[in-house]
Amino acid sequence: MNVIHQANDYWQKLAQREQLALMIGGFFLGIFLIYQFIYAPIQNAITYQQQALEDAQETLNWIQKVTPQIQNASHAKPIQSTALLSVLQNELSNQSFKTFPYQLSQSNATDIDLRFQKAPFNELMIWLWKLSKQYVFEINTLQAKRTEIAGVCEVHIILKAKE
Repeated sequence: MNVIHQANDYWQKLAQREQLALMIGGFFLGIFLIYQFIYAPIQNAITYQQQALEDAQETLNWIQKVTPQIQNASHAKPIQSTALLSVLQNELSNQSFKTFPYQLSQSNATDIDLRFQKAPFNELMIWLWKLSKQYVFEINTLQAKRTEIAGVCEVHIILKAKE
């Protein structure tokens, strides 16, 4: 109570112009504090939520765009191992891999063994991906060893046809 009494005495001793200046300063200080501690945090939260909503809508649009592609991609044809072996032979003789030495053999009734001494890794992966869009098979083994040439590796793949 003593502090309030001292502040009131101090206020009464000030000239009217000084009281007006303190009131205007106090008003602007109050506006600043309301802005800083109430308005700005609410505005930042709204901006954050709007950005999160935009990101979620972009994700939804992307999912809606990609879903038909994924559904169409699942229409690969089942194939027998002997047919897959001949498809691989034809593909390898027609693709850019024909310059790279490879061994293609059927190791058992279901598995096909494909080995490259040297092959461009990225092109090989793209070729396998495109092939998987056409035919149903699984990759049982994929071993790739780095060579001295960048992007080229020694590859061993065992494929299994899915009928």
